[in-house]
Amino acid sequence: MPDVRLPKLNNNDVHYVLVEWAVPDGGLVRAGDPVAVVETSKATEEIVAEHTGVLRHMAREGSECAVGAPIGVVSADGEAPAPEPEAAPAQGREEVLITEPAERLAAELGIPRERLLALGRKVIRRTDVTALAAATDDVGHVDLPRGQPAIARAVAASHADVPAAFVAVRVVVDDAVRRARDAGRAARQLIGLPELTVRALGRLRTPFPVFFGTRLADGTVTARPGAHVGVTVDVGNGLVVPVVRDADRLDLTGIAQRLLAVRLAAMRDGVQERDLAGANIMLALANEPGVVLSRPIVFPGQVCAVALPGTLSEAVPGSEPGSVAFRTVVDIGLAYDHRVVNGRDAVLFLQALKAQLESDDA
Repeated sequence: MPDVRLPKLNNNDVHYVLVEWAVPDGGLVRAGDPVAVVETSKATEEIVAEHTGVLRHMAREGSECAVGAPIGVVSADGEAPAPEPEAAPAQGREEVLITEPAERLAAELGIPRERLLALGRKVIRRTDVTALAAATDDVGHVDLPRGQPAIARAVAASHADVPAAFVAVRVVVDDAVRRARDAGRAARQLIGLPELTVRALGRLRTPFPVFFGTRLADGTVTARPGAHVGVTVDVGNGLVVPVVRDADRLDLTGIAQRLLAVRLAAMRDGVQERDLAGANIMLALANEPGVVLSRPIVFPGQVCAVALPGTLSEAVPGSEPGSVAFRTVVDIGLAYDHRVVNGRDAVLFLQALKAQLESDDA
């Protein structure tokens, strides 16, 4: 079975960091599909599959991998996938990756490393330590995740100030996913539904200016210039909402580069205050497998928040009588300030977003 190996991307490095898998373990890949993102000393690069089949991971996210080393294996159609090999730990690193915030909290709570390793996870985050502590009788005090107090303040302020309503629409995304994959391959960027949705929101700023405005104390709304989309990012260090500024002017590659940069910064606790300022609409990502609907909060100062949950496989009548076909859908939600937006306009906004994502140039 063919390996997925790390190519030599520049002459200075002998190791790269595996930042993110673009395809889950056991997922189907096609030759030419991006399967992983690695970080060199100079840039981030996508690694593409050279063969079609089922991908099995051989290295974990966050691990340091030698140039030329296999990080995955692709089994051919009809061939039983090989057992997942043991990933050789990088020099000076353990097989299980324990994040620094998780190590600090475990030390504060007196939880030994052996109990963390017994969780059986490849990556152990602060939230895993919190859950372990909560389930342990002899630990009487558990700190909340570091970002939770700030989240609590934002939620309390939202519920106190914004009388929010909610509506959702189902979007068929088979073509959008294909277009995103093709665009990502052409631009050598990781492009998916989040990037497409940010661009689609940018295009809606002109026909729906109120949705990008701010409600003033006198009840009027000021339409703020530009589509500045805050996108939720949580890589285990707490939720942050960095801003993709001027999404109405950026192409897919620019949006993808911006989102990748802030994801990497969030992994290193390196998100700056300037990265978080100026959003006039929010895209809340809840696109983990199994999440079918999400209702975000509306931050004070904004009019609405769009939720992008996970995709679903929906059965529909097939082309032949009595046959069944399947399509990929996602239920995109809109939470909105009912003082500013009425239900009809909220539905029109979502229908326009749906049309953008389902159109040929989404």
